[in-house]
Amino acid sequence: MAIVSEPAADAMVVVANMVSRVDAMVARSVLENAGVIVHISGEYHTAAEPISVALGGYRLFVPYWHLAEASLALREAGMPEHDVAYEGGKLAVLRFWLAVMGAHFFLAVPAFIAGFHPLLSLGMILLQPLGIPVDPRGRAEFFLVEEGS
Repeated sequence: MAIVSEPAADAMVVVANMVSRVDAMVARSVLENAGVIVHISGEYHTAAEPISVALGGYRLFVPYWHLAEASLALREAGMPEHDVAYEGGKLAVLRFWLAVMGAHFFLAVPAFIAGFHPLLSLGMILLQPLGIPVDPRGRAEFFLVEEGS
């Protein structure tokens, strides 16, 4: 059985792991405003990768001696309970998908009836949404100190 000891006071510990760069920047602003030293791992290299999940997302590190303050600041900002930038993306993708499908059906169905398109092309229209780049954002993970500790 391994014995886990408490980290040194100046050790950097993970307070949150976020998939969204926007969420990570908002969390950093909250922590810096509370006077907490914060470092975001992968802040720059994952900005070039649209699927940041592949690189592990954005980890927010704080010194161990700031962990309680960081936990309190994030709780007061409501970050663990609310996704900062997730819900609007779903609606935008749905609207875009509906616009693409509407345009395809508006143009392809009359062309099929007139004999310009084979039946296979109508089936391919249904596969078009698979090519829409979708943000794979999910919920952030928080590693906060328990309240009252």
